[in-house]
Amino acid sequence: MKTYYLEFRAREELDGPVDSLTEEKLVRFWVVDRSPDGALRRAHHYLVQNGWQPDGLERSPEEVLLPQTDMDDQDMECYEQAQRYGISMAVTD
Repeated sequence: MKTYYLEFRAREELDGPVDSLTEEKLVRFWVVDRSPDGALRRAHHYLVQNGWQPDGLERSPEEVLLPQTDMDDQDMECYEQAQRYGISMAVTD
C-alpha cells in the first residue's frame, strides 16, 4: 500500500428548504491505497459521502514517499491521520 496526495475543487452542500452550495473550496486528500486510481475513487467517494459536490480534479494522485521535512504541521498531521485511518481530508480556501 502507498500513500497518495490529491486535490479536488468542490462545493459543500447546505441543508435547507432548497439545496444550495457554498463557495468553491480546495479539498486536499491523503489516501492509502494500492494504486492512484484506487486513491482517486476512494477520495471522490469520501468527498461525496461527506456532503461535497466535486467541481473537478485539481491535482491528480501523486505518491508521497515519506513525510518530508518541509511539510507544514497541518500536512504532517493529515499524512499521519491517513496512515492511521487510510484517508485524511483538509479543506482550504
